[in-house]
Amino acid sequence: MEGQAATNLSLEQMDVETTLHAFTPIHEHEKSGPHIITNGDGIYVTDNKGDTYIDAMASLFCVNAGYGRTEIGEAIADQAMLRGTGARGLRAIMEEVLLDTMYELPSRPDIGRVVIDRRVVEEKVNPTLQPLRELDKRRERSA
Repeated sequence: MEGQAATNLSLEQMDVETTLHAFTPIHEHEKSGPHIITNGDGIYVTDNKGDTYIDAMASLFCVNAGYGRTEIGEAIADQAMLRGTGARGLRAIMEEVLLDTMYELPSRPDIGRVVIDRRVVEEKVNPTLQPLRELDKRRERSA
């Protein structure tokens, strides 16, 4: 690399060259490129190719921080910049913020939703745990 000029790679190219996706065959990934999520609305996500999906896998590898909640993303990004970790530190920040909650939830079948906001990220306050029965009541009223 010495003496070589720096190049600006696209996000898609950086993903193909540097990221291992556990459930994606490498040869397919190199050929078709990544699905980079660019937008979310409720349970739906849209990728960089304009395709929309139901986000059924969000909690498998990462924490679903709430779609359309820009203040959460901004707070997490602010923390990453303060730590000097950039984008690579985002997951670690979310795991740190939600560590106690992640250990508590498996023994709490009464909880239907975890709500985080800017204060949870910046001030390390506990997230709001919404009981499942409250969510069920809301669904019944809206049906």
